[in-house]
Amino acid sequence: MLLMKHNDTGKLIRHVIAYNIRSLRIESGQSQAKFSEMVGINRSYMNQIEHGTKNMSIDKLMRIADGLDVPITRLFAGLEDCAPHKLPADSIYALVKLPEIEE
Repeated sequence: MLLMKHNDTGKLIRHVIAYNIRSLRIESGQSQAKFSEMVGINRSYMNQIEHGTKNMSIDKLMRIADGLDVPITRLFAGLEDCAPHKLPADSIYALVKLPEIEE
């Protein structure tokens, strides 16, 4: 579960995507350096993506999904039941259930 302040909607979405990318990359047995080289993304930039601190273009998301051999929608897993932008104004936190990743 991921608990974040309600007013950090973009940050929440970036962190869910980051969690999914990192988990899938690790599950595939690839180092960050090897993976970033394979998909043509600078390793430093990939590190920022995996920590949820960098906004990603659709182009980069497609390259990452292709490199992980998953549909791009898999990168958004965990957001299906979460609409943090629709939470009541007095709501302080958004709770997102992150997908289970096999180890």
